[in-house]
Amino acid sequence: VFGTLMNLASRATLKFFMAASIGAEIIGSIGIGTVLLFFHNEQGFGTLFESAGAGTGPGGYLWAGFFGAVAFIGWAYVGFDTAASVAEECNDPHRDIPKAVILSLVTVALVVSYAALALILAIPDFGAVIRGEVADPVADTITFQLGSDVTKPLFVLFIIGFTASLIAIQTNCSRIMWAFARADVLPASSFLRRLSPGARLPRGTILTTCVIASVLLVSTQSEDVYITLVSMATGGFY
Repeated sequence: VFGTLMNLASRATLKFFMAASIGAEIIGSIGIGTVLLFFHNEQGFGTLFESAGAGTGPGGYLWAGFFGAVAFIGWAYVGFDTAASVAEECNDPHRDIPKAVILSLVTVALVVSYAALALILAIPDFGAVIRGEVADPVADTITFQLGSDVTKPLFVLFIIGFTASLIAIQTNCSRIMWAFARADVLPASSFLRRLSPGARLPRGTILTTCVIASVLLVSTQSEDVYITLVSMATGGFY
């Protein structure tokens, strides 16, 4: 509901909230990463070059190790296409959209790599993580190193960041749905392709994505709000 209200508001409101939310997540990632990297090292840099038994799986090192890691980290490099979905709403899309796509990929690569490096080197028991005994290595490592009293306020920054992701997904989906409706290839296209007076926002597709997202939320709901946010932020793309 909150994401829908943000998308139904003016573009200036959406732009401000998205910038603040993404900034909060970046600050949280870089801040936590810096503290862990410089003050809570548990592993040496050699850990980054050890297979940790990955080569013993089916297919050897390439399939069980490298490709598995690529597939996992691939979840971090999504969302750059959202810039293209709002191209028609930009003043100079030929100039700004390619820059936005490249900047988003570079920024995500730097922030995620830096935070991942700090977290890997701060893991207290690497063997337990490899054996699957630690359900959430990220949360457990941060809590172990910084304490729950410190990490709970910091997790607020990540929740804000995940909320920004949900809103961006809804923006992306509503614009794609509107483009299909404009081409008259969706049911109820006449309703979905309407634009609001003044701001010219696709309110029909925004409300439709709200309904779909609500169904997804019910189906992925967990007692742990963090798991719910992760499920929605990743599954929301599909």
